[in-house]
Amino acid sequence: MRGKVIPYKSVAIALIKRPWFFPMMIILLFIAVFGATYAPWGADAAPAWVQAVGSVAAIIAAWLIPQLHDHHREKKNREDVIASIHWVAVMGKNNLQALIGVIERSEVGYLKFWKSTSSGADFKILLDAANAVPLTTFSGSDISYVINLRQALSFGDECAEVLRNWTDGEAPLLAGAFPKINNLTHHAHQIDWVLEQLAGMADAAGRITKASTHA
Repeated sequence: MRGKVIPYKSVAIALIKRPWFFPMMIILLFIAVFGATYAPWGADAAPAWVQAVGSVAAIIAAWLIPQLHDHHREKKNREDVIASIHWVAVMGKNNLQALIGVIERSEVGYLKFWKSTSSGADFKILLDAANAVPLTTFSGSDISYVINLRQALSFGDECAEVLRNWTDGEAPLLAGAFPKINNLTHHAHQIDWVLEQLAGMADAAGRITKASTHA
């Protein structure tokens, strides 16, 4: 069985973006030019120079390897966070669809069943989970995924509270009288958008891994 493929190209790109990369390359280039120009490779001191170069290489390796491990750890943490957000978004979508279904059907039995089961209590749990996601895990427009998810879950929680307090006998009035029903549908589409973006991120990660396999 083949082990997990390491996306070397993505690692290289991440290293190049680090602020210390180019200064380190300049230092290495200076050492290489100095060694090739001034080191007495043909003299008796050549073994000492080889040992010195090897020592420098060992120091660089000792510094670089932890950097690579840090990159892999950061990447793994990011993947775990994205997976968690995806799970929260899926559960949030299911809860919103159930909420919309109760309103659209406007049936007493359906409303009572909803109240006796979840009654939208999951919204608070999911919202807490979304709020616990550190935004520092993301960058740029990726932050909007978490923000949009939080907004949708917060609105769903508000609507669930209204529906919990809705009189059973007035269930037939739900479809026409429930406040902000259009906004509820909008937030359902909002979660769909978040799921699409997360799926795109997963596909991109898969393409990077696949490309590194054939590199």
